[in-house]
Amino acid sequence: GRLCSRTSRAKRLHRQATIPKAVWGAEVNGLAGPDIDRARRLEVSGLHGQAAGKCARSAHAVIHGPLMDPAYSLRWRAIRLFIELWWDSGEDVRREFAQAWPSFLRDHAPKVMWARVDGALPALVATLRSIGWMPVCPDLWLDHQGRRWVLPHRPCSLLVLKEAVRDAVTLELAEAMSHHPVGD
Repeated sequence: GRLCSRTSRAKRLHRQATIPKAVWGAEVNGLAGPDIDRARRLEVSGLHGQAAGKCARSAHAVIHGPLMDPAYSLRWRAIRLFIELWWDSGEDVRREFAQAWPSFLRDHAPKVMWARVDGALPALVATLRSIGWMPVCPDLWLDHQGRRWVLPHRPCSLLVLKEAVRDAVTLELAEAMSHHPVGD
């Protein structure tokens, strides 16, 4: 923490080594809320002065912005990994995904059970459920506003989906930060 506040080189080392180690495997193992909070605290641990010791969510949001918050970046990586698997898979594998899907939904209803996440499919279900989305089946999801998201079988732009995920996580972060009215 203290060294990181002293030199830009130490900050860069902290960001390039410590953070990846802390979140390694998140795409297939998922990260529960406390794990995301820990990653966020690691990222802001080099702060000093007035920001030190304050709410890590607020400090991270001000310094790095919402797109760099682990609550968003780690979740987007898990979603993106599944989408790439979906695009790279043939019809037979997609059928197997669909057959296994109900058991993953049961594992995470009504509450997300991070201890049961052990692969890309369960990580996707838990990740989507954690942001208020309902993964109806592997290629059909309902977002927190009830909009339908249909995953195509071929690669395409994910910009609109990425923005929708960002919006859901931003709402979640705003709600969490509202419990700290003075930033403590």
